[in-house]
Amino acid sequence: MSGYGSAIIRAVLTCLGFLAYMFFYAFGWFGVNCIGCAIAQIAYMSKRNFRQILKNEEVRLRRQMPQWHPDKDVIKKTFKQHYCRHVETLFLGALTKDRLDKLASATGTEHIDKALAEGRGVILLLSHFGSFLLPLPYLGFRGYSVCQITGRQNHEDVINERIWTPAVNKEIWRWRKREADKLPVRFIEVGTFLRPAYKALNENKIIAIAFDGRESSKWEQVPFLGDKEFFSPGPFELARRTGATIIPTFVLKEQGGRHKIVFEKAFSMSMEADVKRANAQDTTNYAAIFAEYIQQRPCHFLVHFPYVRKPFLTSC
Repeated sequence: MSGYGSAIIRAVLTCLGFLAYMFFYAFGWFGVNCIGCAIAQIAYMSKRNFRQILKNEEVRLRRQMPQWHPDKDVIKKTFKQHYCRHVETLFLGALTKDRLDKLASATGTEHIDKALAEGRGVILLLSHFGSFLLPLPYLGFRGYSVCQITGRQNHEDVINERIWTPAVNKEIWRWRKREADKLPVRFIEVGTFLRPAYKALNENKIIAIAFDGRESSKWEQVPFLGDKEFFSPGPFELARRTGATIIPTFVLKEQGGRHKIVFEKAFSMSMEADVKRANAQDTTNYAAIFAEYIQQRPCHFLVHFPYVRKPFLTSC
């Protein structure tokens, strides 16, 4: 795209951004949720290919798990969840502790406190399930030292449905990054070089890692919702080497656009003597916990199923 084209796109997005912020400051996070719902409705009616992809995933899951009976409108709910989350992400930098308290509640912070008392750090194991970034500012605003571990970003395709052109996607990524940088959270891009993660855990900090992330050099194909899918054993290997505690973390969307953050009790690591087999067992056991949440709220993850079957691809 020419320099003139990029400048026009940037100007349009800037204008839309100002309008969106005006709407946000007039109506708060309720307004953000309304914007997301409106975009989701438009996308549901216009993006037939995307709708068919989700339908195919739903049919596959029904076939693999005859006992599973999701809501009849699970596809529409998936659109709503997906696009509302993207809109929320664009406003993360406007969060304050008071605003976040109105947006989300949490259970299980005592599990984090107990783990930190042991002095070897905490691995907050997230996934691309619901509004998965919210636990980070929630803890950060409460005085916890939180680091998000990320792989190398593919700036050309952050929004993997390609809502607009790649040039617009790059601009959206810049917007999202500017907002994230305003939060009381440190983002660490590590790739395959994990020294920053070891350092943070040695300092008894909390690091957040995505269980279903696509950046890894090792993979385990484990049972998952009636099939076998790829997940990295990396978080469990890191916990085993450092003595850090893994806290499974999930975010559930509730009525009115609010969210419930669930910090589970400490994950029970395998006692298998062989490290490779122990990591594989841990991956299998965690995938089972993850699957239980997806069966409860399939709309929180349905859009990401194509990626867990393809290691080495970046999800979102």
